[in-house]
Amino acid sequence: MTESLINQNIIKNLDSKDKQEVLNLLKVLIDNTHEAEAQFNELKKIYDDVLELLPDAIWILESTLEMYYQNKPSYALTHILEIIKKNILPHTRQESELEYKGNTYLYKVDFLSNKIVITAIDITAQKRQERLASMGTISAHLAHEIRNPVGSISLLTASLLKRGDNVTMPIAMEIKKSIW
Repeated sequence: MTESLINQNIIKNLDSKDKQEVLNLLKVLIDNTHEAEAQFNELKKIYDDVLELLPDAIWILESTLEMYYQNKPSYALTHILEIIKKNILPHTRQESELEYKGNTYLYKVDFLSNKIVITAIDITAQKRQERLASMGTISAHLAHEIRNPVGSISLLTASLLKRGDNVTMPIAMEIKKSIW
C-alpha cells in the first residue's frame, strides 16, 4: 500500500477555514506549476528555433549513437554523419575536416551529459579562398623574384648604352629590346 503525501488524520482535524486555506495554497501551487511549465515550453521552443536558424548541421546522439535530435540542415548531410560516427572516440572532444564528394566539411564532436553533440558545416568556399590567397602570395613572390634580376639587367644595359662603344651598342640595344 502506498502512503499518501497528506496524513488523513491531519485532514480530519482541520476546520473548514483551514481546509479552505489548504485548497487555496494548492491552487496557487498548481497555478505556479502551470506557469513554470508554460515558461519551460516557451524556452524550449526558442531553443529549438535557434537550433533551426543555425547554418551548421547539428545532431545530438544518445551514448548508443542513436538519434536524439537533429536540425533541418543536418538532414542534407546524413552521409557525413555516418562517416563521423565511425570516427568518434569515446569521451574525446574532436574537431576535424572531412572531404566528401568534392566538398570539405568542418565537424566537431563534443560530449554533454550523456549525449554526443556533433556539428558540421560546409567550408568548401573558405578552403577555395584560402587556396586562392596562397596562389596570390606565391604569384607575388614569384613576380618579385623575376623582377629583381630583370631590373638589374635593365640598369646594366642602360649603363652599357651610355658608355658603350660601337661593338657593345648593338648588343646592349638587343638586350634592352628583349627585356621590354
